[in-house]
Amino acid sequence: MSRELDVAIARVLGFEVQERTHFFDGYAKRDWMCIEDNGTHIVPSYSTDGNAMLKLDAEVRKRGWNLFLWNENDIWYAVYEEKGKEIEDEVEGVEGISGRIIPEAVAKAAYYALTGKGW
Repeated sequence: MSRELDVAIARVLGFEVQERTHFFDGYAKRDWMCIEDNGTHIVPSYSTDGNAMLKLDAEVRKRGWNLFLWNENDIWYAVYEEKGKEIEDEVEGVEGISGRIIPEAVAKAAYYALTGKGW
C-alpha cells in the first residue's frame, strides 16, 4: 500500500511516474521511477522514510499549507490546513488521516491537502 501512496503523491507533485527496471549493486530491481528531463530517480518513500517525509512537508508548505501533528494512543494523526486558518477549530473529529508512524500520517494528510481526496 505505501508504494501506491508514494506514487500517487509523486504524480500530484507533478512528476511523470513509470514503473521501470533499474540496476543496483549488479541486481535488476523493478520500481517506480520519476522521469525528468535531466534523468530519472526512484519515487521517494514519502510514507515510510522520515527524510523523504520532510522533503514532502517542505513542498506542501511551499504550496501554502501548515502541518498539525499529534499522537493519540500510539497512533499518529496529521492535518494540513491552509495558512491563516484556525487549525484547532477544524481538527476535532478528524479521522482517516492517521498512521502507525509519522511519515504515513503526514503522507496521507499531504495527499488529502493537495487533492481533496482521502487515501
